[in-house]
Amino acid sequence: MFLDLPLARAVLDASTPERAHPELIAELLADPGTRTLHMDAEGGIAVDDEGLVIGTIDGPREPGQIAVFLGRPLRGSLLEGDAYVLLIDEPIEGLAYRNTRATALALTEPERGLAVAASAIANWHRFYTHCGGCGTETNVVNSGWVRLCPACSTEHYPR
Repeated sequence: MFLDLPLARAVLDASTPERAHPELIAELLADPGTRTLHMDAEGGIAVDDEGLVIGTIDGPREPGQIAVFLGRPLRGSLLEGDAYVLLIDEPIEGLAYRNTRATALALTEPERGLAVAASAIANWHRFYTHCGGCGTETNVVNSGWVRLCPACSTEHYPR
C-alpha cells in the first residue's frame, strides 16, 4: 500500500558522483543558473510570505559559511534553475527563519522537497561537528556531504 506522505517528496537528483569535484561549490555559486537556499545556524530556513526564499548569490561565500550541493532538479519537478546549493550561516538581516516542520505544510510541494532535504543535511552539520573517534573538529568536504577529521582522517557521513 502506497502512503501519501507530504514531507517525503524527492525533487532533486543528488548527483552523487559530482559531489567529489573539489571546486564544485565555487563553480556552482558562480553560475547564474544555480539557486540557493539559506538556513541559519539554529536550523531555521529562510522564508517570506510567498514561501521559501530561493535566490542566487553574488560573489564568493562568506568565511565560515557551510555550503552544501543539494542536487539538480528532477525532470518534472517544477523547480527552476540548474542546481541547488544550501548555505548555512548566520541569519541575513531582513529574512525570516522558520523551523521546517512549522512551515512545511504552507509550502508548495517542490518547496517542501527542498526544505526537507536542506533541513536534514543542515541538522547533521549542526550536531556532528567533531570526530566521534578522537573529538577533533572536522572539516566539511565533498561538497558538504562528508566531514573529514584532520587528526585521524576518519570520514563522517550523514545517515
